[in-house]
Amino acid sequence: MIEFKVIELSGPSGDCECCGSYSGSGTEVYVNDELVWRKYFDGHMGGDQTEESVLNAILNAWNEANIQKIDSDFTEEKRHQWNKDHPGNGIARTSENWAERKKEMLDFQSESLDNVKESCSNLPYDELLQVRMISIWIESFTGEKIQVLEDSHYDSDGDDDYE
Repeated sequence: MIEFKVIELSGPSGDCECCGSYSGSGTEVYVNDELVWRKYFDGHMGGDQTEESVLNAILNAWNEANIQKIDSDFTEEKRHQWNKDHPGNGIARTSENWAERKKEMLDFQSESLDNVKESCSNLPYDELLQVRMISIWIESFTGEKIQVLEDSHYDSDGDDDYE
């Protein structure tokens, strides 16, 4: 199961002579504990944001994770194990059959990626809702379960460096 996580960031209030008070805020998006997208504004003079969209960041990480899984599932060692577990099957009878099955899986992943991108062409502005909708479309096209977690982080001391 793949996990998407959205963390809402916030910081303490600060005072400024030129603009009054300010407080930092932001959002981080993770795919399987890997930070893939981030937006943070310190509320005053600076911030940063990942250049690519939330959609592209998530889909790239999801696609790469699935391609790596397919690659690890279709080794010669796994073919031999498949033949032991499923005697008389045609899927792993020869290396060519096994390679053909791997190609089918990679083609399915590529087609699913295209379908999800097309279906997500009109996402809401809110990042958490985007992540939820992306996960729903992935589940719809692939049957793969996506766990969407949400969390928040408040830096009460103002010591964390979000940049």
